Order: sequence, then C-alpha cells, then structure tokens
Amino acid sequence: MAGELARPATGGEPVHVVSAGELTEFAADVMTRVGCDGDIAAEIAENLVGADLYGVPSHGTMRLTQYAKQARTGLVELRERLLVEGAR
Repeated sequence: MAGELARPATGGEPVHVVSAGELTEFAADVMTRVGCDGDIAAEIAENLVGADLYGVPSHGTMRLTQYAKQARTGLVELRERLLVEGAR
C-alpha cells in the first residue's frame, strides 16, 4: 500500500508507507541533488535501503540527511569511487 498512511501495530501516530523502490528512488534523487554522479547516488541509495530492509536502520536511510549535509559542506568527495582491497 505504497503512499498511504498506516497505523503501526503498536498504535501511536500514523506513518507514511512507501515501497523499497520508491524509497531508493528518493534517496538517489537526494544524493544526486547534492552533487553525486547518478550511478554513485544509486549505489548509495541501494545500500541505505538495503540496510533498512535487513533490519539495521542505524546504517540505513536515517543516514541520508547526514550524508547530504556532509556532501553540501564538502566533507566527503561525491564523485570518487572507493576501492576496497580484496573486493571482487
């Protein structure tokens, strides 16, 4: 039921429900708007949403605002790819 308000099972305030695909598109759009190349923005978005889906929200989309701020202030280089030694 993407795009609808739902009440959590525990009660409380309604939340806005979106699909993983919609959230990935949104996160990629945010990172592109702060200066990331499209393919890098998409990779960041996929990893953030993947962390949420895997049950590790502390490494998921809750970091999007932090990453965007760091990008705007020049704290991170947005156009460089990291190469991890030993990666395939």
